[in-house]
Amino acid sequence: MYTQPLALIISNGVKQNGSDAFAIIDPDAGGAATFSVALRTKGTTGGATHWGANTPLREEAYLALRDMTNNQFKDYVNTLKPGKSISGAAFKNSMLMGEPGGDFWAFVDANNLERVPDPA
Repeated sequence: MYTQPLALIISNGVKQNGSDAFAIIDPDAGGAATFSVALRTKGTTGGATHWGANTPLREEAYLALRDMTNNQFKDYVNTLKPGKSISGAAFKNSMLMGEPGGDFWAFVDANNLERVPDPA
């Protein structure tokens, strides 16, 4: 069973770590491309400082993200696909997670972020 879509935001510095984990736990809803919405602090210029996703998750993955410590989550992810693993779950330290069914853009706004405009 899947949750309703929920907003997830991670900082730029841990995007690869988050993408590696989501390639295992969320392969059919984005995988490594889960965090594909480029975001930055409101009122600033330049590239992305954060990356967002609005995706449903399997209920067990949602509960793991919400309730587990980084080490517990890493161990959980590493049991999902034999031969695939992550070395850590540092992205959880800076991950912002909305509620299932919440408004993605309202969540982005509430966290003082905005979409990075597409290049002209």
